[in-house]
Amino acid sequence: MWYTNLGMTMRVAIGGIWHETNTFASTVTTERDFRRYQLAEGEGLHAYAGVRNEIGGFLAAGADAAHGFEVVPTLFAAAVPSGLVERAAYDALKGRLLGRLVDAAADGGPVDGVLLALHGAMVVAGIEDPEADLVAAVRAVVGDVPVVATLDFHANVSPELFESTDALLGYDTYPHVDPYDRAVEAGRLVAAMVERAARPAKSFRKLALVTPPLAQETSVSPMADVTTEMWRREAADGMACITTSPGFAYADVARLGFSVAAYAWSGQAAADEAADAVAQAAWDRRHLFTVDHLDPADAVVQAMAEAAGPVVLVDVADNIGGGSPGDGTVLLAELLARRAQGAVVVVADPEAVAAAVAAGVGATVDLMVGGKIDRRHGDPVPMRATVCSVSAGEYVHSGSYMTGQHVSMGRTAVVRSGGVEVVLTERATMPFDTEQLRSQGIHPEACRIIVAKAAIAWRAAYGQMAVRAIAVNTPGVCTNDLSELGYRNAPVDMVLAPVPA
Repeated sequence: MWYTNLGMTMRVAIGGIWHETNTFASTVTTERDFRRYQLAEGEGLHAYAGVRNEIGGFLAAGADAAHGFEVVPTLFAAAVPSGLVERAAYDALKGRLLGRLVDAAADGGPVDGVLLALHGAMVVAGIEDPEADLVAAVRAVVGDVPVVATLDFHANVSPELFESTDALLGYDTYPHVDPYDRAVEAGRLVAAMVERAARPAKSFRKLALVTPPLAQETSVSPMADVTTEMWRREAADGMACITTSPGFAYADVARLGFSVAAYAWSGQAAADEAADAVAQAAWDRRHLFTVDHLDPADAVVQAMAEAAGPVVLVDVADNIGGGSPGDGTVLLAELLARRAQGAVVVVADPEAVAAAVAAGVGATVDLMVGGKIDRRHGDPVPMRATVCSVSAGEYVHSGSYMTGQHVSMGRTAVVRSGGVEVVLTERATMPFDTEQLRSQGIHPEACRIIVAKAAIAWRAAYGQMAVRAIAVNTPGVCTNDLSELGYRNAPVDMVLAPVPA
């Protein structure tokens, strides 16, 4: 355990409220949605020990034998990306987090620092920048101690959030395979600030640039070039860290867009130089953040023509990780119409689940699948299907994305119509781990076609086994063509990534 010069144990509070809010989505995010996905308070946060997410990383940093600290757990809440967060839900969660901070100070004295797991693209009804609001409220309780926050890669970072924190550490990767690592880094950084009784110099750059997720993969250009420049600058002597946040295109907010935050122990000039260089690398490549995609009919024809599988059809506009409902039907309808074989589609539809469960395993049932939330992602699809299995829909991530995290899809039924299997779930569930299918008795490596309702993050699950990936120009709230969204609150000078003709 690390000790201060005064011989006292360093105490660091941990917690956070995490949500990626699609302001174009029809759904509203309630406190129940946080309870269904992730909600832990007080000592309950220790259940994340060994889980490779942000809270697991904070706990690991605290347990470091040489530079650790006493963890003061508050509250952590997260919900699957979706529509605007209800004000009552945010106020309740925020109040409980702050209450835990107040109680901790009363029980053990003031904390020496704070670690917050935030997303950076949450939007609450009546509060456009809730992360900055939360940090301000935390500071009102803890005073002038180091506050460090982790952020999702798609954070829309505001100047207010940047100024109110001592450091922001965002994911470096997309697909996101490093939340745990960034959280450990954040823990070490807050400990160093307390040990040094100093904060690094910091510099922030905001670009008038918004790009769709499909153009942001960090293993290929142009984002790979920007990330390489970030890592090169970050490795220089005297640098603490650099965060590059491409932003979340599906939030119509004033803070929308690409940002860079740089932190240097060696002084303001170093921080400024690093921020300028990384921001320039992104701006110089602004016209390269393009995406290629096929219409649904062409995509299915090409997928069926492949000699082997799996071919991943990326249902981009029904990207559950971007806040879509997960009940889009355009690709399902096309696969059924063309009598595809060996295809699997996951659709969130509690009504269809209930009908399949009532019919029972082995029964033939007539269903209207998907298209229930709105009509922007396709109409309900009629299916006469055989019920193959019914389960509670529980699994644990075993892959590289947040390993060890428990997921509940709600009641889940697998139905088959011809050569197409449909995994019907009560809750929209991000396709970021193969256990989603394996838990239902489906072996993805044996599939001919897998529909992934995602943009890039599906690669953490299926990237190595896919023989081909086809991005599909489906309709919906996560469209690649950002000009379709009709921004009203974003900066008027924003440069939208171009769509190929």
